[in-house]
Amino acid sequence: MDEDWEKVEAWDIAISGEFPTETTSSNGHASKIVTYPLPSFYERSRETTLKVNGKEVPVIFLDSTRWRYDYAQFTMSKGSATIEITTKDKKAIGSWNISPKKYNIQATATNDTLTFTIDEPKYLIIKKNDCPETVLLIDPPEDNIPDPKDQHVRDVTSKKFGADPTGRHYSHKAIQKAIDETSKAGRGTVYIPPGEYICGNLVLKSNVRFYLAGGAYLRYTADPDIYKVHWIHNGWKPFTFWIMTEFHSTNIHVDGRGTIDGNGKYAFSKQHLIGVTPLAPILTQNFLYTGPVVKEASFWTINVIIVQNAEFYDMKILGRHDILNNDGIDFNSCQNILVQRSISIAWDDPYSAKTWEPQRVSGGVFHKIPGPTGPQTNILCQDLVAWTGCFAVKVGEGSKYPQTNITYRNVCVYDAAIAMGIHHRYGKSLLSNIVFEDIEVENLRAPIDYGSRTWYAIFSLDVGEGAGPCANVHTSNIKLYTLGTTPARVNGWDENALMTRITFDNIYVVELGRYAKNLREAGITDLKFVDDAPMLTWS
Repeated sequence: MDEDWEKVEAWDIAISGEFPTETTSSNGHASKIVTYPLPSFYERSRETTLKVNGKEVPVIFLDSTRWRYDYAQFTMSKGSATIEITTKDKKAIGSWNISPKKYNIQATATNDTLTFTIDEPKYLIIKKNDCPETVLLIDPPEDNIPDPKDQHVRDVTSKKFGADPTGRHYSHKAIQKAIDETSKAGRGTVYIPPGEYICGNLVLKSNVRFYLAGGAYLRYTADPDIYKVHWIHNGWKPFTFWIMTEFHSTNIHVDGRGTIDGNGKYAFSKQHLIGVTPLAPILTQNFLYTGPVVKEASFWTINVIIVQNAEFYDMKILGRHDILNNDGIDFNSCQNILVQRSISIAWDDPYSAKTWEPQRVSGGVFHKIPGPTGPQTNILCQDLVAWTGCFAVKVGEGSKYPQTNITYRNVCVYDAAIAMGIHHRYGKSLLSNIVFEDIEVENLRAPIDYGSRTWYAIFSLDVGEGAGPCANVHTSNIKLYTLGTTPARVNGWDENALMTRITFDNIYVVELGRYAKNLREAGITDLKFVDDAPMLTWS
């Protein structure tokens, strides 16, 4: 490993800084709760209301024709938070589930209200009766809120820039002017205060902190007269990188508790409208993301392309379950990436590492990006929640160049078709030194993906470009509430594309009440073109 990655591995990470010491006194140790106003274009939940420490928290309706859910966002300081979720139809709550299950959160149901207490911020998914899930995005307090009066802070709504917080007029020219001026000065913050902003393309530039205050909403409109076309999807649908980094930039920080709303279903609904990837760090170094919600893409939500040294904290990706190819975060030809504490909900893969050649992927995503692309190494994603119709955490489907040292750690798979694995497709490079560890698989109810509904699948395919091998794949400390409905699989393609040194350690099967003692007990029975038999050990 290179020197920079060794530093990343050694970090004792403190999410968003230290908790403030301020508390309220309603019960001696109750958290201080901060909520955010809703914009005019959001609808409140039709099924659920929410109170936290007696304070009402807005619950937002997120429409979808498949696997619909609501969500709420707030912060809690050090102390306890008592959460009350109430059904609007007043029906008694007869069944419920709180995920991740590993937290072992105990709740009580009193008529139409479910009550439980937490003592630290968490990302949770709550299911009650037959209502849609309620997703809670609970963060620690911010520790570095910019002061709009500071000389190095540029408020985009000031007279100098003139952004419109009412959402009646486009604000991208005003915001871009603030970005350009801040970058030219060599330091500073572009401050977007609470409000509604419709916005065209933005280009983030070097040495800029791009801060969206809680209650600030950037809204995408898909207007073909406003947005640049960066590529054509499958030869028919124009797409754009809505908010992207300037090529060869450095030291960019996207920050705050606001929302980047891709309005993805609308953008995808008609051919002439411009589809959207909401956030795209491209050809940049030292990129930092801390906290905004990124929601409703109509293609890959956060697309990280040819990036070196990037960190993503408190990442909240909210996709619909009725849009294809709306991956959560994708890493493409990157080096030294850290994701720490995240929830990603998408019909397609929430967390995916891949490599493509220029202009190859889906009709040319890289068409206007100066290359070259290349190998990918040192990707660490940990403390994750995933909900998807495809793979939850994945390497591959884009294997033009080698990938090595890819780790997914401490993951809750709320639901998926395949919980974890490697899909070696579109290329024949070696994928090696890949780790899946400390993962709990709660449900595997999604439609079958590539013939599998299973907790584990690594397989290679040849779609006319050759097929490639995988080596040194280690899977450990897995808790399986379900094995799925099809066998776990380790499938090479042929003698030239084998699976080599595939190992498993401590695979706990809830139905057995113990660790699996052989591959069959772990459901790993579909083996083809494996160089040596997969090894399974247990404590």
